[in-house]
Amino acid sequence: MSSGPPTCSIQSRCGGCPTMLHTYEAQLSRKQMWLERSLKQSLDAVTPSPRMLGYRARIRLAADGTGRLGFHPPRSHEVIPIDECPIARSEINHCLAHVPVIHADVANVELRTNGEHVVVALDAPPRRVRGVEKWARDLGEEAFGGAAIALNGRTIRGETKVALTIADIPHRFSPATFYQVNLEVNQILVRDVVEAVRRRGPTRVLDVYAGAGNLSLPLASEGIDVIQIESHPNAVADGKATAKRLGLSVEVRRARAQDFRAGDAFFDLAIVDPPRAGAEGLMSQLMLTRPAAVVMVSCNPRTLARDVSVAREAGYQLVEAAMYDMFPQTEHVECMGVLERG
Repeated sequence: MSSGPPTCSIQSRCGGCPTMLHTYEAQLSRKQMWLERSLKQSLDAVTPSPRMLGYRARIRLAADGTGRLGFHPPRSHEVIPIDECPIARSEINHCLAHVPVIHADVANVELRTNGEHVVVALDAPPRRVRGVEKWARDLGEEAFGGAAIALNGRTIRGETKVALTIADIPHRFSPATFYQVNLEVNQILVRDVVEAVRRRGPTRVLDVYAGAGNLSLPLASEGIDVIQIESHPNAVADGKATAKRLGLSVEVRRARAQDFRAGDAFFDLAIVDPPRAGAEGLMSQLMLTRPAAVVMVSCNPRTLARDVSVAREAGYQLVEAAMYDMFPQTEHVECMGVLERG
């Protein structure tokens, strides 16, 4: 999981990515080598993306001060306006083709889709919301291609929750709730995480950095006791609502993962899916609890390697490692590792 300012690996006014200079097979090979070097062992599986372009179900854009939307180039505050994004899904590009002149007080805009419907999530400073809300409510139906609109999480027009079914769990994500950008690869990742947990037969699972339950609600639906820890209030609320709607018994704790201490929960397997910064601090506390296994999911091989080394020092072995190309045409990659107590 990751979030942050609207930057993009696409360069030159969205004219192409650095990795697009190479074939897709070469991209996968380079990422695999990077991950294997980081983990100091071979991978058991490499999952390519079904879509090499047109895969992103979320893009976050900045306003450039003249009413246009664009990306910040890496390490820059400049905004490069765009009319389309080659790695975004077609429904998002349809929305981009119908962007109105953006109100001066709009800071960022996130376009979110489930593969069919688009939600435009506007962010504005609280003291400037009134003017932005009037502007948004006065927009014609053609603005943003008829997409639903939310402002600072509140609905302005249409259905602003993204409905997604993942591993047979029907989620409804609020405008500020994180979900993975590659819908097809996420389905495969969740399936593999669930299977890795299922093979080990735990009675209680701790899911840290749980989000809205992407990885652990399918386990709860199989009757496994699940404890979720998540700090984002919207994700917590969405996860609780889904569990209640489906009649699942899930304990959801709104707390920061870095505040977890050994003894705060009792479980025999943990799922850890941190942001790019990794799970530093958390891992040592998890090791003190001595779970039978830890399933790690990461979008950063460097921090994953660091977290895995903490587990290795505590006597754990990395018995499975797999790569998922969640982010084609970029330098980023998703990975899963299973640690078992030696």
